[in-house]
Amino acid sequence: MIWNYFKIAWRTLTKNKVYSFINILGLTIGIGACMSVATVVIDDLSYDTHWSKGNDLYRIITVSTTGSNQSKRMASSFAGLNPVLMNDFPEVEAVSQLSTRPIHLKLSSSESDQVEVNLLQADTTVWKMLDLKILAGGPENYIHDKKNLIISRSLKERFFPNEDPVGKIISDVPSYGAEPNSYVITGVIEDIPSNTHLRADALLVQKGRLEVLNKEQFGTFRQNYVLLKSGTNSNEFGQKLSNWYADFVEAEKADSFELQPVKDIYLHSDFAEYQEIKGSFSNIYILSGVALLLLIVACVNFINLSTARAVKRMGEIGVRKILGANRKQLVFQFLTEAVLFFTISALIATFLYKLSVPFIENYLGHALQQTFVSGFYLFGIMTVILLCISLLAGGYPAFVMSGYNPAETIKGNLYTGNLSGQNLVRKSLVVLQFSISIIVLIALIVVQQQVTFLKTTDIGYNKESLLSIGTVSWDGKGDVFKTQLLKNSNIEKVSVSTWIPTKGRLHVQKSTRSCRS
Repeated sequence: MIWNYFKIAWRTLTKNKVYSFINILGLTIGIGACMSVATVVIDDLSYDTHWSKGNDLYRIITVSTTGSNQSKRMASSFAGLNPVLMNDFPEVEAVSQLSTRPIHLKLSSSESDQVEVNLLQADTTVWKMLDLKILAGGPENYIHDKKNLIISRSLKERFFPNEDPVGKIISDVPSYGAEPNSYVITGVIEDIPSNTHLRADALLVQKGRLEVLNKEQFGTFRQNYVLLKSGTNSNEFGQKLSNWYADFVEAEKADSFELQPVKDIYLHSDFAEYQEIKGSFSNIYILSGVALLLLIVACVNFINLSTARAVKRMGEIGVRKILGANRKQLVFQFLTEAVLFFTISALIATFLYKLSVPFIENYLGHALQQTFVSGFYLFGIMTVILLCISLLAGGYPAFVMSGYNPAETIKGNLYTGNLSGQNLVRKSLVVLQFSISIIVLIALIVVQQQVTFLKTTDIGYNKESLLSIGTVSWDGKGDVFKTQLLKNSNIEKVSVSTWIPTKGRLHVQKSTRSCRS
């Protein structure tokens, strides 16, 4: 019986080529666009969910309070905290400084043979915290008095395709004429997944900095990550650390600390001024809404075309009923047609989507770890969702067309009540379809105008010949440094600030501790 439904549905599809083409084209565009947008959402939600110890891995957040009782959260903490955490807190399994930065490496004697790679700097305890698969060498065995560099598989295949790079010594290309640093390649690891805020092409492992924690709240700031023992309550541990630090510094307004789960860092780090790779949960809502609207428009278009064509099928429906077909059988027949339309459209959309994945990756700037065609899990979810949507979208036309009176449909007449109700629903769906299209179009125009404004507006300062030095703990000697710089005839002006315009909105911070110049 089911096979007969599909045979009749296929005959109907091939008999009405123009109608079928328009329906399939609309559904293909809607499904394909929805899949593309949904891919970006899935990619954002997948960040840092692949670490096996991710449930116990946290970044230490410093919360500072100024004299005006304004607080500031920083994605960094004192480097001196690390030895304290390991020695005085039994809940801690490992702690490491983790940060990324670009670096230019010189891979041969040629001056032009240099490549920019993203470098992940970490302590030797990183092997306990992150899942880094070693492919060659023994990088977990730290070589003292050397800069231990571990490269990714992609980097090895690109620059050392037919040789073993382990043991080779390479140098970087420093800026401003400084002396180059030498690195010894101690191993090769599998590529670090791109869906992480710690995205990198190479790993620089070094001994943790043994800095003594200062009671005056001075010191070097680092992005410190802590791995707690399984079962430890992170909120209670954060409060315990804050209480310990308050007793240690004996200050009226001591800093406090929070633990940010590694899985939350990418989407919940608006306060992290110097974190390069981060997203926003607001974008998740916006993109999810866009994907849903695209799918709704496609489904509404399918419903409108199906109900509009119902008038031409009245004779067919009447003959079927007179020959003994009941309403249930007709509903199944029309639902089968809807499923067939959606199946063909989904297959074409999936093919086009697979072709578009490289363009999506180019837009995002990194390889996608999860797509609808990369594994059975997401593909299976997509199939179930599309099947449910096809039944829902085909349900209304099926019940409308199967409800016609056979005697009247043979004559080509419809009951006035049915016609009025059908027209009301159709008109409502058309209004909904065009309303969604207009809203999306207006939103695109507004976004385009905002982007143009950002590119052309006067930013308020001349960025040429303007240099910013990274965060520095001056220990009260910022003015001395400023005076020394002004003695250089090549420097016109110097300023010490807690904020620069390129780092977003202004935050309040203690100027006596950490500043930029």
